[in-house]
Amino acid sequence: DYIFLPSETTIKYLSKKLIYFLKNQNNKIPKLINTGYLKLDHVKKKLSYSSNKRDSILIAPSATHVMNNISTELSKIIETLLESIEEKIVYRPHPYDLTKKGNINFVEKIIKKFEKNKNFSADLSQSYLKSYSSAKFLITDSSNTAYTFAYSTLRPILFYSKNEKELSKAKIISLIYFQDRLKVGYVLKNVNQILLKVQKLNIMKSKFKKRIINLRKKRIKYLDKSLKKTHDEILNIIE
Repeated sequence: DYIFLPSETTIKYLSKKLIYFLKNQNNKIPKLINTGYLKLDHVKKKLSYSSNKRDSILIAPSATHVMNNISTELSKIIETLLESIEEKIVYRPHPYDLTKKGNINFVEKIIKKFEKNKNFSADLSQSYLKSYSSAKFLITDSSNTAYTFAYSTLRPILFYSKNEKELSKAKIISLIYFQDRLKVGYVLKNVNQILLKVQKLNIMKSKFKKRIINLRKKRIKYLDKSLKKTHDEILNIIE
């Protein structure tokens, strides 16, 4: 009967989907309620206790079966970064690819190829808090971790997206996720651009911090108050 969601953006998106799938059925459309982003509040609070040095670049892709994923260029990206910059490179594979249903073989190949390099490490832990706290910025593709990272750390994102034309044809590009990318970072269309984009992110990090704060205010209504909002809404329902 009720679905709690983290933002007005997700409410609008899910509302359209529910209307479409339930329009010819007798099922009642559930009430969608914005109760804030519980996960973001939790991560943000935990990170506030961290004193880790920001000396790494975190690479956290979506699962390898997802459209527009970074997997085909991941090895080249890591290799290029290790050869050209001093920062540590932390590879955090998508949790799905660490399962039998995912692509554990791909993950193992990447780790084996670079494990002898002192500046490379893989984070296979259940929690990404340590990787978040020590990262100067994040490289991803279309993973939702992009905005969780940006909103919790106020640090920018480098989106690798080689299939912009295909995204446009599929009309996915019109989603808020893709519209907001340039407000929190840069879009990278090929590996040859990566060093230049990394340099720009280092220069622009203060400006991106301000942009991310402004976007977070716009997208997340109950920042740091989601638990109370959720509690209050549950009481309103059961009373």
